[in-house]
Amino acid sequence: MAKSKKSKKSAAARRASQRSLQLRYPHYVPCQHGEAERELGAARSKELEDLYQGPLQRADVELERLLAAGRFTIIDDEHPDGHAWTLAEYADDWNRELAEDARRNQEATDTVDEEWLIRFLHDSHARGEMRLTADLSLHWV
Repeated sequence: MAKSKKSKKSAAARRASQRSLQLRYPHYVPCQHGEAERELGAARSKELEDLYQGPLQRADVELERLLAAGRFTIIDDEHPDGHAWTLAEYADDWNRELAEDARRNQEATDTVDEEWLIRFLHDSHARGEMRLTADLSLHWV
């Protein structure tokens, strides 16, 4: 049975959308296990596979490399063109916001450290809340 014009247009639109996503986020391709181990070390590669619940993608490895380097760019509502951060600066920014929230709500202040932040960014990436762009910026979606 022949496809209707509507379903052909829908399929074409899906393919175009897929190509657009692949252009913006090209690092979402499988990464060979051995390659991830060589770049990250066997122990860290295993930790990330556990976190991502399966084989790593190139984006997962690139995110780890960015975070290990300690400098990255975040694209979000406040910084649509991106803002460069170090892990320490981003943790300080989080801690300032947490302190402001605590003062407003008259609660004890929580704080984050760089280790927590790395875990949080990987968790957010694993949940699809953040994507790694072609230029290796972290884009909150």
